[in-house]
Amino acid sequence: MIAAAKACAKPGSYHLAFHLATMALEEIGKSSMIFLDALDRKPALPEDEKRSPLKWVDDHERKLFWAIWLPGREDLRDWHTIPAAMDFARGIHKDRLETLYVDPGNLARPTIPQQRAESIIAAAEARLNLERLREFREMEPERQDLMNWFFLAMDNPRLKPLIFSKGSLDKQAEFGDDVASWMR
Repeated sequence: MIAAAKACAKPGSYHLAFHLATMALEEIGKSSMIFLDALDRKPALPEDEKRSPLKWVDDHERKLFWAIWLPGREDLRDWHTIPAAMDFARGIHKDRLETLYVDPGNLARPTIPQQRAESIIAAAEARLNLERLREFREMEPERQDLMNWFFLAMDNPRLKPLIFSKGSLDKQAEFGDDVASWMR
């Protein structure tokens, strides 16, 4: 998709190049969602399928978010950056929809400038290169248990607001990449 985006990055086709590069970012984000799903030792019960990140693989903004927010590293970043990453993903998706599809009620369709198309292509290419460098390893049982608890806690309607509260996110920022200490 990146090669195709580069090939069609020409006047009159920047919106197509943008779309193809955005699709590449989505596929990278989807791979992060699959990885996260593999970390979650959820019970094999049908009602627990709702917990799976794979439930959202058709959500374009969510795939873009994971491609943007979790760039090529196993440690989570400062969670205060989540809203900005969500807004950025939403903007990419909005621009793609506005420039890819024709709105019969508004034939004056917005365009994607060359620089915007090229920046998304470069971002997709950089993100893909980061994925190629990723190394996977077995997680220690203690850390796996902690991750399992965290996934369950995020599904709990009483705990989720506490996890994502300002005080909790401030504490997470203090721990930086030591997410396990913050979870404990």
